[in-house]
Amino acid sequence: MRLHPRRPAPHRRAGNRITTVAAALTSGALLASGWYAAPAAAEPGGVRPGGTQGTEPLLTPADGAWLERTVAVAAEPTTVDDSVSSLTVDGQELAGERTVGASRLSFDVGSNSIEARYRNYVLVNGEHRIHLPDLVEERATVEVPNEHLQAGENTIEVVTGAVASDCGQNHDDFVLSNIGLELLGEVADGEENEYSYSFGDGSCGSNTSLLKSAVLTFFILSDPQGTTGLHAELDTATLANGEHELRATTESGATVTHRVTVNNAPAGAGATGAGLGRGHARLHRRQQLRRGTLRQPPPGQRDERAARRRLRQPASAGDLPQRVPRARSKHVTCGDRRGCGVVRVQPRRLHALQPRPYPRRRRGRRAGVAGVVLDG
Repeated sequence: MRLHPRRPAPHRRAGNRITTVAAALTSGALLASGWYAAPAAAEPGGVRPGGTQGTEPLLTPADGAWLERTVAVAAEPTTVDDSVSSLTVDGQELAGERTVGASRLSFDVGSNSIEARYRNYVLVNGEHRIHLPDLVEERATVEVPNEHLQAGENTIEVVTGAVASDCGQNHDDFVLSNIGLELLGEVADGEENEYSYSFGDGSCGSNTSLLKSAVLTFFILSDPQGTTGLHAELDTATLANGEHELRATTESGATVTHRVTVNNAPAGAGATGAGLGRGHARLHRRQQLRRGTLRQPPPGQRDERAARRRLRQPASAGDLPQRVPRARSKHVTCGDRRGCGVVRVQPRRLHALQPRPYPRRRRGRRAGVAGVVLDG
């Protein structure tokens, strides 16, 4: 029996080279077919080319809004370290101011409500006071301007207000729980704080264990004022009536576009809306009434017109029709009843000669008859 010589096993290094070549060929095929894209190199600051790491900023006015006079245009970033870099109208740059935005202080309110009349408030880093509105059984959120926050440790103090009562100063009673501070791209560390806080004084100071105030501590890693937005005032009188394009762009290249319509009164229309159609003039008059810019007649003339409309009468009593009151006769047939015959109706006073604030109402069929005399 002839034995075949055993073939030598392939060298391990050769196998690794074969695997590497196969992987390279596979990657090339995927790139050619479009199923795989090589990762782009990050630019300085951690932003990829084309703004792939950034998201669209929040832009106001809203898309489709109608604008007139001077309006505020603002853009706020939605990604940390991706500030808003430009605001444009129809491609023209708007001169805007940098804004640092606001963070959100959130907490749960129990069944014992917070009442605004007590003037309860939170104090941010000992300098910025924010009063609390009416809240009950809800998750509430209060905006804290970032200009009053800092990187590192921040303090937020909750203070109860008081109102005068029969027993002296009575503090508001409420419970706050699950208090948190949320910034752009970060939730501040508040692990040193309690989960729940009970504030107030009970019924006229009956419960001394409740808190009048409490100081909470939050630690922020990033700079709250590091990512900025833009704010500008736009005078729509410099634009033609019609559709225009607002655009905000961030440093990474993320862009949002809103189309708005300018609808200012035509030049020379004045306060009365001259030159407008009937419907537009009515709308223009309502807008002027709301703003308080509508020209009104003098007070005396306005009161006279209103009184005349209310009384529904001519301008003077001399214009009223004059009638001479006289007696009149009317024959009445009433069957077998006694006393039938000719009815003599006495004239009544002509109330039309005396203006009344409201129309006279008739009561019954014989309204206005002062007296009846029967001729047997």
